[in-house]
Amino acid sequence: MLKLVLNLYGYIIIARALITWLNPSPFNPIVQVICKITDPVLEPVRRVLPSFGGLDFSPMVVLALIWMLNAML
Repeated sequence: MLKLVLNLYGYIIIARALITWLNPSPFNPIVQVICKITDPVLEPVRRVLPSFGGLDFSPMVVLALIWMLNAML
C-alpha cells in the first residue's frame, strides 16, 4: 500500500515538473491541486538546494528519494 502511494506521488511530482515547462494558467483547478499537493515536499528541498541558473532540481531530488524508499520497502 505504501509503495502504491509513493508511486502515485512520484507521478504527481513528474506532472508538476511538466507543468513548469508548459506554463499553463495558474488558475486552472488541476494545476492548483497539483501545486497544493507537491509544494509541502518541494519547498524544503528548494530552500536547501542552490539555484542553478533558474533550473529547479527539487523534483528530481524528491523523485530520487521516493525511488530509494520504494527500493527499501
